[in-house]
Amino acid sequence: ARAGARPGAQDDSVLAKSQSLARRASMEGSNTSQYAIFDIVPSARSVTLQDFAEKGQIGAIEDWWKKNRYKNADINSKDVTGRTALMCAAEAGQIGAAEKLISHGAQANVLDVHNRRNAVHLAAREGNLEVCKVLVNSVHTEEDRIAMLNHQDKHGFTPLYMAKTKNSQEVFEYLISVGASYSSKSATRRAAPAAAA
Repeated sequence: ARAGARPGAQDDSVLAKSQSLARRASMEGSNTSQYAIFDIVPSARSVTLQDFAEKGQIGAIEDWWKKNRYKNADINSKDVTGRTALMCAAEAGQIGAAEKLISHGAQANVLDVHNRRNAVHLAAREGNLEVCKVLVNSVHTEEDRIAMLNHQDKHGFTPLYMAKTKNSQEVFEYLISVGASYSSKSATRRAAPAAAA
């Protein structure tokens, strides 16, 4: 660091530059402007509920809830990647975090922005059986549960297909047992496993 420089001055300079680039991208109509600052200066991004969920930080999730519950905060809100906190917990196999989020109203059948997948898609893809059980049990009507299990993402893939292509036999069998349809085109179609990544 330069002698006599104010601590953090260099970070402020980089942050200012990234903000300028983000504004320029916005003026030019770039559809990536909303991500620019996060891509250029990861350290500038504040910690989110999604971060707590991915890391299984149950105490931090509870603190977030206590702080934001009366501020009209939406526990199903999506971050810049288009995912909810429950989706992040499901993909990371964080059972406790998933349970905590659900206890505060997180919904397993919400869809992500980019691929139109729900939390079960992500848990099934990663072979997270216990998380799949938590998610399925969080949906209280059979109609909604069946709809969630057989929902096809924008590529036509269901959670069952995710489990099948990733060789998650336990998850595959469990999903069948709770109502996933094997006759669905997405459970039986032939496609490279990479397509579900």
